[in-house]
This record gives sequence, C-alpha cells and structure tokens, in this order.
Amino acid sequence: PGAAFPGIDAAELAMLDSWRYDLAAYLPSDIAVPRWPDAPPGNRIGAALSAFALGCPRPLVMFLDGLDTLSREVRVSVIRQIRAGKPRRPRGFPSAIGFASLRDPRELDAGHGPGSASVPTSSMSLEADVIALPPLTREHVGQLCTALADGLGQPVAPSAADRVFELTQGAPFLVNSILARSAEMFEQRKGPITAADIDKVRDSLLERRGGLFDE
Repeated sequence: PGAAFPGIDAAELAMLDSWRYDLAAYLPSDIAVPRWPDAPPGNRIGAALSAFALGCPRPLVMFLDGLDTLSREVRVSVIRQIRAGKPRRPRGFPSAIGFASLRDPRELDAGHGPGSASVPTSSMSLEADVIALPPLTREHVGQLCTALADGLGQPVAPSAADRVFELTQGAPFLVNSILARSAEMFEQRKGPITAADIDKVRDSLLERRGGLFDE
C-alpha cells in the first residue's frame, strides 16, 4: 500500500493501516492487535514496531514485503527507522526483520527502482544477509503445473509446462504469475491446457502491465 504514495506521511499511514487489518486477521488469539502510537511522519514505522514488540508476549520476527516498490524517499525513511530501533531489541523492537524483495538490495543502493529523493541509503548497512531465491527447475515447474491441473480438474500438457519454463527461465515470480493467471482464465474451460494457452496467458499479463511487468 505504501508504494502508491511518494511522500513519507501518506505512505506510512497506508502501510500501518494495512498492517492493522492483516494482524487482526492472522494474529493468534493470545496476541492483541497493537494500537499504533501517535508519532510524527518519518518515525511512525519505528514507533509502531516498538509498540508491537513491547506488547507481544513472545519474541517478534517480521517479514516485510515490497521494500523495492517504495519510492526512494520512503524506502530511505523505513530503513533508517529500522536501523534506529535495532539497539532496542529484543524487548523494545522486533528480534529480526526480513525484507522480501524482487530486487537485490544492492540494486536499490545503486539507484534502481522507484526514486523520488536524491539522498541514497545503504540497505546493506542493516548488517543483513542477502539470500537469493534460486530459479525453479523444469521439474519444479512441472510439479506446479500438476498442482494447477489438480486444482482445475483438467490436465496440463507437458508442452505447456515446457512453455512456462521457456518463458520464465524458472523465475519464481514469473512462474507464479503465469500459473495464477492460468487458473483464472481456464477455470471453466474443458480440455487440456496447451502451450498455445500459456502464450495467451503471457499476452494477458503483458496487457495488464503494472508492477515489474512495466520493466
């Protein structure tokens, strides 16, 4: 949600509002949904994470997705707030925070991705390890296509799985996008899914554009 706003104020509010709904839906019953404290723009994320950790009866570990989609100004602020909260661990800040990103953090440091401010920051200065998710093999793609066939109740031809792998080279994000869109497009259709069908899915995704498909 924060990616829709280039400025810190609106982006922080959008992210915290989204987190509140997610936590209400998924937290175990013994952990109360935190109340975000009042804080000025540029400190809301750090203050919220501190409040969450202080009220949590167990050590808090978080995974935040989409850091690479934020504008540079917002991304710099979020990273600096997390870095500032690190000395308060584990009681007053999450014990660990992982970022799930489609780009290597070093690419973000080099200035790639959305940008709206000239002040760089180093995500590597968070003393984090970068763990790259390796590409899926043809066997993995075949297994996912089998799962798609089971869900749809219709076969996926081996040539279709070959085409998925050819188009994506096993990139997990792309494989997932193609198979998820296939499930939408062919839910009511009878007969096997073919390589030609996968090309139709590719064209549909490209027509939708948005996100990394714009690049």
